[in-house]
Amino acid sequence: MTAEELKELVARSAVSPIHIHTTDGAMYPINHPELAVISRSMIVIGTGIDNPARGIPERLAFCPIAQITRIETFPQKAA
Repeated sequence: MTAEELKELVARSAVSPIHIHTTDGAMYPINHPELAVISRSMIVIGTGIDNPARGIPERLAFCPIAQITRIETFPQKAA
């Protein structure tokens, strides 16, 4: 997967959430594009949001794109 492909999936996450799975068995949900920053080789994901209305993550997960094993996409969120 390229950074550009990942960026496209993350951009759609506001209406179609994704889960990123990594080589160490971790899973990171992304429900909105503002929760991820993508560089050429890394994605930084905000996790542990206690109040979705505020959207401020408790932690950041740094994941090399090369360690992503799969990405699950989910149906569009109900309006």
